[in-house]
Amino acid sequence: MWGGDEVEDPTGGEEEEEPREANHAVPEQAARQAKPETPSKADAQKAKRRLRAKDLEARTLAKKLKEEGQCLIEISADGHCLFSAVSDQLRRVGCKEDHTFKTLRKLAAEYMLNNEVDFKDFLNLEKQSFEAYCRKMERTSIWGGQHELIALSHGLKRNIVVMRHDMNLQHFPDPENYPAYPGDPLRLSYHMHEYTGGEHYNSVVSIEEKLSRNRIRRKLDDAPAGAASAARSLLQKGESKEAALTEDEEEEEEVAGGAS
Repeated sequence: MWGGDEVEDPTGGEEEEEPREANHAVPEQAARQAKPETPSKADAQKAKRRLRAKDLEARTLAKKLKEEGQCLIEISADGHCLFSAVSDQLRRVGCKEDHTFKTLRKLAAEYMLNNEVDFKDFLNLEKQSFEAYCRKMERTSIWGGQHELIALSHGLKRNIVVMRHDMNLQHFPDPENYPAYPGDPLRLSYHMHEYTGGEHYNSVVSIEEKLSRNRIRRKLDDAPAGAASAARSLLQKGESKEAALTEDEEEEEEVAGGAS
């Protein structure tokens, strides 16, 4: 995955020792043997470093995005985050096709299979075939990364911009080798420390758009079935700005300040 850094194992790579069989003749000793071992000093230091890195990443990215009038749409950390973030962005730009993480996984896999020479030599396939890798990417929750972003940008004919807390931007496709596709680029954020499960992608939108989405979602809670369906349709089509009512300044400050 883009970024190249790995999340440290909170356990330090060591398996927890199994409790020993209870000694019924000496209950106090058996209780001591069954008691889990306390974390080592090294483990505690690793945990502190992870928390510091996570806090720095979140605060820096939120600050930079706010300066540009942008914020995050949180995407579930379920293994599909890259594809779900792209799906959210396609709704934002008004894509007529209803893309889900499943259809985007299939699109990326098919593009890679049809352009094997552009991908195969850059993947760590170990013992699996290139086709097996692509089918696994299509059908499971294996993480997507740089190669899948390349495939999606070409398959969708959309530019994709990925930003991280240091605001380094990575563009797909590579502008030095390919002409840019027309239209507003899809904007994602890349998180290396925010989630304990590993690297993660979120969707980036304007603060105004996030406010508009929130207003429509609140209306859905109270609206009759027919009106709720219409509002949900507007939200999915990225037309929330026109459908939303003006809200007080407190909510705008809350969204902008809570961009992380």
